[in-house]
Amino acid sequence: MNKEELLVQRIKKILSQDQATFLEALTALERVKIDLQKDSMKRKVKF
Repeated sequence: MNKEELLVQRIKKILSQDQATFLEALTALERVKIDLQKDSMKRKVKF
């Protein structure tokens, strides 16, 4: 399983636990987006 799939599973788990943690999931998604952008930038630099 890759990093993205693991993060999706984690977010689904958070959502299933409690609806109040929805904001936590959104925050996690924002972090994921930033991480993925950083990763893609690193990859672009390598080429």
